[in-house]
Amino acid sequence: MFLVYINELISVLDQYNIKVKLFADDVKMYITVLDVMDVQRLQLALDALVQWSDTWQMPVSINKRCLLNVGNVHIRAGLILRTFMSRDIHLLERAFLVYVRPIVEQNSVIWSPYTARDIDAVESVQRRFTKRLPTLIESCLTLTV
Repeated sequence: MFLVYINELISVLDQYNIKVKLFADDVKMYITVLDVMDVQRLQLALDALVQWSDTWQMPVSINKRCLLNVGNVHIRAGLILRTFMSRDIHLLERAFLVYVRPIVEQNSVIWSPYTARDIDAVESVQRRFTKRLPTLIESCLTLTV
């Protein structure tokens, strides 16, 4: 009987090109967000989900919801290097520690990277940032001379 209800949800979300995975009473929705239109499409799909749940009196458990963001967080590190006018290494390191490192290390206690590949993925963000610092300093010195 539950499948009769839940199958309609699949067709509702399909209108928004949202990928849906079902298991028992759990629904997982996901989309690749590349631009603002994708964000709007996701919001419309979430609104449709809420409307569907209200219609069928099947409330969405807000406590069980989560958002997984998979992407390149080192883009923020690149922005720091491009936008900061100062070439003070200590200032740039501090900006990295404040704006990038918390994102990289977010939930690392929970998912606890233990394979060499996972550890290298986390550490590579900082390595990439710190490797660019000396070249920035050198290019700044050659421009001022």
